[in-house]
Order: sequence, then structure tokens, then C-alpha cells
Amino acid sequence: MKKFSIGLMVCVQLICAHNDEYKIDPVVYPMLAKVVTEFSGVIEPTQRVYNKGDDFRRVFNAAAIKKVISKNDLDCLDVAKKYISCTGPGNCQVLAQEVQGHSPIQLLSVREVEQLVTLVFETGFQDWDFNVIRDKYSKKLVFIDTEDASFSAFIPDSMMIQGQILPSSSKAAHVFTLRNSLHELMEPEAQIWMQKKIDELLKSPEGLTEVTAIFLNKKNDDHSIDFSQFKAEFKVFQQDEPIKHLAQMGLCNNCSVTIKSWSYGTIEQSQKVRDAIMQAKSKGKHIVLRGFTCRSLNLSNMDLSGIDFSNSKMDWADISGSNIAGANFSNAYLYKMKMNNVQGLNTAVFAGAQCIDDLEVDDSMIRSQLALKAKNVTNQHY
Repeated sequence: MKKFSIGLMVCVQLICAHNDEYKIDPVVYPMLAKVVTEFSGVIEPTQRVYNKGDDFRRVFNAAAIKKVISKNDLDCLDVAKKYISCTGPGNCQVLAQEVQGHSPIQLLSVREVEQLVTLVFETGFQDWDFNVIRDKYSKKLVFIDTEDASFSAFIPDSMMIQGQILPSSSKAAHVFTLRNSLHELMEPEAQIWMQKKIDELLKSPEGLTEVTAIFLNKKNDDHSIDFSQFKAEFKVFQQDEPIKHLAQMGLCNNCSVTIKSWSYGTIEQSQKVRDAIMQAKSKGKHIVLRGFTCRSLNLSNMDLSGIDFSNSKMDWADISGSNIAGANFSNAYLYKMKMNNVQGLNTAVFAGAQCIDDLEVDDSMIRSQLALKAKNVTNQHY
């Protein structure tokens, strides 16, 4: 079995594939290290695992649902196992273990419907479309989608229920939404029970009681964890650790560096990466950055010779004026990369590279040369 630990992704990242989890320094990052320890878990190697990116709220919400299920003895319900795996400096991703079962669920019993209503009142869950599966082994109803959006209203602020206009955040509205979503999947007795429950709520002040989404409900949080401090520490971890690793080690198989993946990279962030590459070069390190990911990273007028950028995604990067002799861009995605006046092009490898037509190159002959290199799929370095 393989153990995974928790972390988050924020701004600058270097993702490295390791056989073991990445150890976070508890002296430098005390709260981050605590959360990693608190939420570590085990996934069976025979089970399929889905990578959910950096939405770490999925893990926290799943843990909160687990607590609700335990506290209320909801023995017909369960939640998919979710962890956050840290595989390198600054890199972590949410992992969700596959639930083997059937969706849509069928033949819901009265007991199961009663427990679903209790869970809805405690969590505000509303995402019923194929996000609850009956486990083929335990026969329990398993919640597989635990992102914040699954607990947010997908309906207007108010809704008409049997002639009454009620807030969508009310208990009555939540049960009504549950009934409408799963009515055809209920046993006749469960359908009757559900209708009686709705009638009861419409006649009672309880029906107007507001349901709080689980990610806003602090009663199920681990109060020993300061989430604000955790996020702040991870932001530093995300920004600084990859650069330190790049400067010290120089190489990292199957890794990537991301500069503000959803916006343009700043001058300061580009400079940190530039400095790290130069430090690694000065130490004689062979730099391997396979899977390198960047957006608007400025690597112009640098010595990039011999660096392995294969399988990279380098949107809007600038390597103009740089020496790329012996550099490997095999199978790289080079959208809008600036490559004016590069040196050492003859020995650089571009086999299988994409977006050659979108490169910003002044010399049309160089573009033609790059296009030919990209077609030479047999000349790849690994």
C-alpha cells in the first residue's frame, strides 16, 4: 500500500514524481505539517485513483461528512475516501479512491431516505445527479462528489412548493429538491414517507429553518487546525520550495514549474526561476524539467543549453536571445512562445512539438526549420 499526505496548490509549483511522499519541514511550516499528518491516508494499490487537482476543500468536506455520518449513526451512508498527495516540493493534488458500484442508485428504502434527509439537514448537500453511488460490496450509499459546489444552491433564492413560496435555503426546500431528484429511484413506501415529510415541514416552523452548507458550518471542523495559517504557510511553501529545489538539485524527472497558472507571471516570479536555473547551472547540474508548465515565463537571454523541457506546456513563454543548444523540447506545447534570435537552434530537439505555427518568430526560415524538426519524431531525447 502507498501512503499519501495532504498539501495545497496556490501559485508557483514544482511537481516531482517520487515513490515516497514529500516530507514537509514542521519547523518551517508547523500548521501545514500538522494538516499533512492529520489528513494522511492509505489507498489500496489495486484501487483506481482519480486526480482531482488542487481543490483541497473536497478532502475537508469529505472528512466533515464522515463526522456527520458517525455522529448521527447514518449506517446506510458513506463518503468516498479522499486525500491530498504531496509528491514533491510545492506540489500536492487531491486523490479520490474509486467507489465500485452503481449510479443512478435504485430502490431506496424508507430507512435510506430518512438518513439522506438527516444528512441534507446537516450538510446542505444538493448535487444528486450521479454523485451518489450504491457500493457493490457494502451496499451503502456513497457520496463521491464533495466539492463546495455540491453543497451550494443550484436553484433560485426562493421556490414554489405546493402553493407556498419558501427560501431555497430552508429545510423544506432541501427535502423538496431531494424528493424531485430521487423520487423515481425510491421504493413506493419511501415515496410516501418523503411526501409526508414535505407536508410536515410545510406545516411546521422547522420547515423554514435555514440549512447551512457544510463548508460554512464550523461545528464539524477540526478546531485544532487554523485554516488561515494553513493557507498562508502553504502559499509560501508553494512559492519557495520549488525554486529552492530547482536551484539545489537542478533536475527533477516528470516535474513542472508553474508561474501563476491562471494569469500572467510577474517579473519577480520569473526572476526567481531564472536565478534558480542559473544557480543549478553554476553547480554543474544537468537540468531536467520534463512536464514543465509555465505561462508568460521570461527566460530570454539565458543559457538554456542542454535543459530537458520535453512534454512541457509553455504558454506565452519568452526564450528570445537564449542559447538552446542541445535543449530538448520534444512533444512540448509551445503556444505563443517567443523565440527571436535564439542561439544553438541546430542542435535543439523539437520532435513532436506542438503549436509551431503559433510561435512568435521573426524569421520565416527559422519557423520552417522548426516545423521540420517537429515532424522528426524519431529524434527524441529521453
